[in-house]
Amino acid sequence: MLIDFRKYRTGQLIELRNLSNKNNIDFANTNKIMRFQVVADSGSGAGSISSIPATLDDGGAVNASLGAIPTMSLTPAMVKAKRELKFFRDHGQWTVNGVTWADVEKSGFTKLFGNPQPFDVEQWTIINASGGWFHPVHIHLIDAKIIGRNTNGGQPFAWEKGPKDVFYAGENESITALMQFDPGANGGGRYMIHCHNLVHEDHDMMVQFSVGDLRTNDPVTTDPPVLDTTPLDAFQPVYRPGFPAGT
Repeated sequence: MLIDFRKYRTGQLIELRNLSNKNNIDFANTNKIMRFQVVADSGSGAGSISSIPATLDDGGAVNASLGAIPTMSLTPAMVKAKRELKFFRDHGQWTVNGVTWADVEKSGFTKLFGNPQPFDVEQWTIINASGGWFHPVHIHLIDAKIIGRNTNGGQPFAWEKGPKDVFYAGENESITALMQFDPGANGGGRYMIHCHNLVHEDHDMMVQFSVGDLRTNDPVTTDPPVLDTTPLDAFQPVYRPGFPAGT
């Protein structure tokens, strides 16, 4: 996020606020995000506008020689597969295409929404057709280029014209996006798709996809828990108000 404070006076306080959404349940401080105090220019030039890159999209440039394409250069002609993700409540459960994370668990974590291959480009459409709820959908691993909405005249909003990994699906909205599945140094494996409303992802609006072989970097076995054998007397006691000293 790039914020230009040059038009504000020294000492002025600027607040970043959350304006909330339709049908949102707000609490006492939901609208408060952060506050800035404008200070005098240090004169160092370290934060000058000229030091900001012309583009903030690295587009996987590190792996460009392997077939990565800058996110905002993706086009429908590159697409190898089209998929739909429908977010809705079904029999009291928050689901993605009627699937919950409990279903993924029951499959031994093998149930996949999709299985793109390394560096494939795909077109995914996120659909919230149930009404009454909004879903900020987070897709792990990728950055995507939004190419359409069923609102706003079919075009992305102005703030959606850069690489995204969270997609706001309001009531009865759909978003269509292009994405490339760069496996990175880890070589692919399984990644999450879930709603960022905590109650929704906890109950149980989350599924997974795999880039290449789902056995790559198995999240269950790759980094197993290890017994911590550190002697207890190696830890320094910390005083916590309301608790006995050393607990």
